[in-house]
Amino acid sequence: MTLDCQACGACCLGRVLVGNDPVPDLLAPHKVGRFIDPQGGRCAALLGTVGASVSCAVYEARPRKCVMFENDGDKCHELREAHLD
Repeated sequence: MTLDCQACGACCLGRVLVGNDPVPDLLAPHKVGRFIDPQGGRCAALLGTVGASVSCAVYEARPRKCVMFENDGDKCHELREAHLD
């Protein structure tokens, strides 16, 4: 069974690595070096309530690291365990 990302958001907590990717305007004020600084402990683009219902305000232009994040993979489970349990 595949996990529902819009009922989680754990992967968007903390600092988000962007490397040399272009950063959407919404996130530009929060970018520090290769990372987007979190706002309230989470990516500034994450909307909603973690663990209930979330969405990404820059989904179509999200950084490559976010695009490549593997839903239901090992890192996904690790982050869910750390932030939602």
